[in-house]
Amino acid sequence: MPRDLEKILIGYGLNVERGSARNVKDRIHCLEKFIREGPTMIAIDLIDRGINPFLGKLFGHWIVLWGYDDEKREFYCYDSRKKEKSLPIGNCKYGYETILKLWERDFIPRPFTYLYVRVKEN
Repeated sequence: MPRDLEKILIGYGLNVERGSARNVKDRIHCLEKFIREGPTMIAIDLIDRGINPFLGKLFGHWIVLWGYDDEKREFYCYDSRKKEKSLPIGNCKYGYETILKLWERDFIPRPFTYLYVRVKEN
């Protein structure tokens, strides 16, 4: 799946990097570093009302992290499945611990955990 996403973004002329942070000890600082360099997409468990929890964990969902607030311990994201009253559709906030739990994807095989696709400047 990340390979397909990478091909699509390259097709739009973007410079991208894909990988997994499963061997990284401090994943929060890793994400903060990535975000400082550009938007970062991560694969998370899909949790939503009306979605079978088994299928949500199996197939997952991609979100874009575009900012963070270290004091509030939250990431600013674009998640096409979320609505917050005070923000435009898709824009939302996730706490650090929530992102780590969703990104872990503990249900699927280890090589497919902590996946990311970064958009970097050319």
